[in-house]
Amino acid sequence: MTYPDSVINSRMPDPRGWFKSSDSTSSTQCVEVFLGDDTVYLRDSKYLRDPANDPESQPIIEVSRHRWPAFLSMVPNGLRDDHHLPIVEKEGGQITLRSNDGTRLTFTPGEWTAFESGVERGEFSEFADNAPRNSNIGTEEGH
Repeated sequence: MTYPDSVINSRMPDPRGWFKSSDSTSSTQCVEVFLGDDTVYLRDSKYLRDPANDPESQPIIEVSRHRWPAFLSMVPNGLRDDHHLPIVEKEGGQITLRSNDGTRLTFTPGEWTAFESGVERGEFSEFADNAPRNSNIGTEEGH
């Protein structure tokens, strides 16, 4: 999959432009979100914590900016009525976010709960609706 340079460059250990829930500020394991021009990207911060993982191969799930509010509304219950959105699967004590192309991100209950809390508080709605787009990355938040 091909990603914009701003997303690729943000995969390194100092991920400028990626955001996480305020409940995750002291955690090194979390759901991270990046707002591109037309796409919102999600990744699992644990991937980069393992030095054996290649940052260029990090799994990333894409959601169009247009569908981002619909994705946020389905986060708490995992239901999906738009086949263009990733599926949230909750079973076996883990939460897996699965995109239509087969990309999977697996989170612990604590990681997902922190993300859900941020969604419920509107942290990512505000981010998607009003934040400047990260076509030129300039600030680091949350790490």
